[in-house]
Amino acid sequence: MNQRAKIDWEQAHRRLEESRRALEETLAHDPARVQAAYRERARRLARPADPLGHVPIVRILVFRAAGGRYGVELAALSEIVSKPRVARVPGAPAQLAGVFQVRGEIRPAWDFARLIGSAGAAGDGGAVLLVASAAGEIGLRVDEVEGIMEIRRADLAPPLEDRPHVKWITPELIVVVDPEKLLKKEDIG
Repeated sequence: MNQRAKIDWEQAHRRLEESRRALEETLAHDPARVQAAYRERARRLARPADPLGHVPIVRILVFRAAGGRYGVELAALSEIVSKPRVARVPGAPAQLAGVFQVRGEIRPAWDFARLIGSAGAAGDGGAVLLVASAAGEIGLRVDEVEGIMEIRRADLAPPLEDRPHVKWITPELIVVVDPEKLLKKEDIG
């Protein structure tokens, strides 16, 4: 047997009236409440500015060369050329792997391993990373490209020794290089 629940209409009217009053108070223009809201908004928005303009995440391309794992920021990378035909240049410094053609232009391909002071050189396979520099777009010949990694900027550590071309060390011990400093004229020529 269904019994109908009794509705307490007096209580329902009281609750509706309380809700109406609360809504009117919320919508009413109260200068003190408006100022408090502005102060709270300003407090939330007034985070200390990062003077260096850092973003919280750094994206790097991870590659292998000279028996180690290295990285370069994606912002400096233009293109990856897989297994390019690199022609040796007679009389060129040992760091220059040679030249190769990309999009109808001849570009230098610097041997990354030799640029960082390793005795070994990149093999004939691998890839050339095209990076932007003050001298234009140049290539870094590496053994293998692993992929892209995102790292929190706070997790990056400065280099342990004074190596001008090293920007950071990741928690995975990947050395992130600065191609601009790696390719200084006095270092490569």
